[in-house]
Amino acid sequence: MLKGTLLKLFLLGLTGKILKVFCHLPEKYHVVPHSDTWFGAYAYCKTIGMNLATINSTEEQKQIVKTIKDSSVYSPKHDANLMVWIDATRVSKQSKVQWFREAKPLVYSNWGGPEPDDTMDCVHMWNNPSFGLAFVWKIGTCSYKMPFVCETSTSDTDCIQTF
Repeated sequence: MLKGTLLKLFLLGLTGKILKVFCHLPEKYHVVPHSDTWFGAYAYCKTIGMNLATINSTEEQKQIVKTIKDSSVYSPKHDANLMVWIDATRVSKQSKVQWFREAKPLVYSNWGGPEPDDTMDCVHMWNNPSFGLAFVWKIGTCSYKMPFVCETSTSDTDCIQTF
C-alpha cells in the first residue's frame, strides 16, 4: 500500500499528472426473460456465473424493480400479474423462509398480504397493479415457471490505470 502510494507521488512529480484508476462495474442484476421453475432459475444463474437475486434492503428492492422495469419482461401496458423468481425459499415444510444460497434468514422482506403461506416453498416478486400490489413478495409452488432475476457481486471489476 505504502509502496503504491509512493510510486504515485513519484510519478506525479515526474509527470505533473495524477494516476487515475478506471473501473468497470458489471451490472449487479440481470433479468432473464425466459420462464423456468425456481430450481431451473437457480441452476441457470449458476451457469452464467451469477446467483438468484437476494434482497436485503429497501434500496436493493428498488434497484431490482428498476432493473425489471428496464427489461423486456416488463411492459407498462401489460404488467398485470408479472412474477419473477428470487433466491428465497423454504428448505423444508418445518423451516422458515431464508436465502437459499447463503442459508441466512431474511433481514428484509416485502410480503404482500399474509405471507409466507405454509403450504408453498419458493419466493417470487409479484406486480399486479389491479390489486394495488407493486412488486411484493409472494410464496408459490417451486414448479411454476416464470422469469427470474440473477445477481453478481459488485466486487467483480475490471480496472485500468491511466495518467
